[in-house]
Amino acid sequence: MGMVVSLFRRTIDLHIVDMTVKIPGTPASKIDRTPVSTPGGPSAREEKIVITVRLRPLNKREQSTKDQIAWECTDDHTIVCRSPPQERAVQPASFTFDKVFGPACLTETVYEEGVKDVALSALMGINATIFAYGQTSSGKTYTMRGITEKAVNDIYNHIMSTSERDFRIRISGLEIYNENVRDLLNSESGRNLKLLDDPEKGTVVEKLVEETATDDQHLRHLISICEAQRQVGETALNDTSSRSHQIIRLTIESTLRENSDCVRSFVRKPELCRFSWK
Repeated sequence: MGMVVSLFRRTIDLHIVDMTVKIPGTPASKIDRTPVSTPGGPSAREEKIVITVRLRPLNKREQSTKDQIAWECTDDHTIVCRSPPQERAVQPASFTFDKVFGPACLTETVYEEGVKDVALSALMGINATIFAYGQTSSGKTYTMRGITEKAVNDIYNHIMSTSERDFRIRISGLEIYNENVRDLLNSESGRNLKLLDDPEKGTVVEKLVEETATDDQHLRHLISICEAQRQVGETALNDTSSRSHQIIRLTIESTLRENSDCVRSFVRKPELCRFSWK
């Protein structure tokens, strides 16, 4: 997919908005867990990885230079790249994904049909990753901000309606820029945190701050701090491009009020950038 985006840099209107991987959280829980389902109604099948693609419309700069849209959705699962007339390609190149969203599609639709089940699975003790990848100016940050807002709403709505359990949500955020790891919740931590191998937790970031959210507004505030700390710079395609990779992790713990059994799972939100240099 990276080759596709790189190959057709002429019209930057394609990005992967959702690559999801779900594995059981730890420790084991007796809660019923909802498997990942490929979008598609009654014929949906269980998957560990679901890939969806969102096409964006031309922006003002592209419209002013009379760029042509190269990508087209032919159905809910297929996109086609049409080469410029002067290249006289034999036939358009087509690519198939689990779900495709066209330029007119709202972020709410992308969330409801491609992300919601994955985001909420963390409340059932399943680890989940919502992964965005695409070239600079493809719309990753725009999409992920909308998805994050809606996920926070749904997570806290679930918590409010689940009176038999106590929930605790913690958040951490890091940025990878020029091969350095930086804590987005602690500006005093420096720009090169170390990666360590933990026998129980796997790869961890040394001294990475993890804040406990008191409520949904506090969680939104912490997320906004992470966003504000990111490296931003100008590229040929975007005046205020996010110049770094960002990973936000939510740790969700829940405990039955009548006993001490705890379920812990994670929601990870990596946003990986591809740069276009001036």
